[in-house]
Amino acid sequence: MFVLSLTALTSLTWWLGVVNWKYLDHGSIAFSGGFPGSEENWENHGDSSNISISGDGVRLTRNADEHSYAKYRVKIPDTPDHQVRHLRVTATIEVEAEDTDKEGAGAALMIWYLNPSNDDDVIEYKTFIPLIGAKKNSVIWNKRVLAVPKGSQFFHLALINRESSGSYLLTDAVLELVSKSKLYLVCVGFLFVLWFLAIIFIFLILWEKSGKWHTSVLLVTILGITLGATWPERMDSFFALSKDSSWVMKYFSDWAYKIGHFVLFFAISVHMFFYRDRFGLTLWICFLILVLFAFATEGMQLHFIARTTQWTDFLIDVAGIVVAAALVWLIENFKRRTTRPQN
Repeated sequence: MFVLSLTALTSLTWWLGVVNWKYLDHGSIAFSGGFPGSEENWENHGDSSNISISGDGVRLTRNADEHSYAKYRVKIPDTPDHQVRHLRVTATIEVEAEDTDKEGAGAALMIWYLNPSNDDDVIEYKTFIPLIGAKKNSVIWNKRVLAVPKGSQFFHLALINRESSGSYLLTDAVLELVSKSKLYLVCVGFLFVLWFLAIIFIFLILWEKSGKWHTSVLLVTILGITLGATWPERMDSFFALSKDSSWVMKYFSDWAYKIGHFVLFFAISVHMFFYRDRFGLTLWICFLILVLFAFATEGMQLHFIARTTQWTDFLIDVAGIVVAAALVWLIENFKRRTTRPQN
């Protein structure tokens, strides 16, 4: 019964995250005449031989050894509804030639939000499509809703190249203003009430079956995973264009987060597998519950603008569960062999 309830709650979490009525459209705010628009609306920096704009799109190459970028300035329409502060971006990039310097800062499609009091000052960088490691002849498509910083009235859509030797063609971009629907807000509020009640139920079961110390450790781990799924992340963690930290620190923090995924799920899995008999669960049912929980945490991230749902994160979670299951099996198998009566 518990597994079925967890499956239903996980399914509801994912369904609400992808429903069409989640966001209300308020119209396009750029390229109304078609992408890439007038060449005059693009501001180019660096060597002009690195940048070309035509009916095919915006092409960024490395013909000259100089940092180059093309940016398109967009005004965010004024609105009395403070909820209408979300930007939906859809873009497609063709990789014509891949970067030969895998250690370089690469290229990227970014959103640069501008300071409301000084629009020459960028207050927030958002990497929309990182192009580090992109393969030749591949087509990269992304669609995401971004939160607009408070007060910002302008932003730049920027295709940039810092150290990349590759060639990239931005073939399409759609920029729209959206807001969350009231029906969705009510439904998602009800959803997280259900998750809160589910965690309380799990806590009570663990308290009865596992003991106070083990329950406390397990509950802290579960809360750590849940908070990690909803905690805002830096979208520019792949690229060296932030004012407050270096590329090395952002690269390190990204890997630290991935390692944290593995460690937390490994920790909770080891505990669940070792004490499965107290919970009245088989090894496989325990494994299924843990995988469902990992899938649910990725689904939760669909409801937070500052989070991204990634299959790689889910696979890392599952890897932690698998390693924990293998470790527990080896330990239990070793104990059975060492305690087996000798003839």
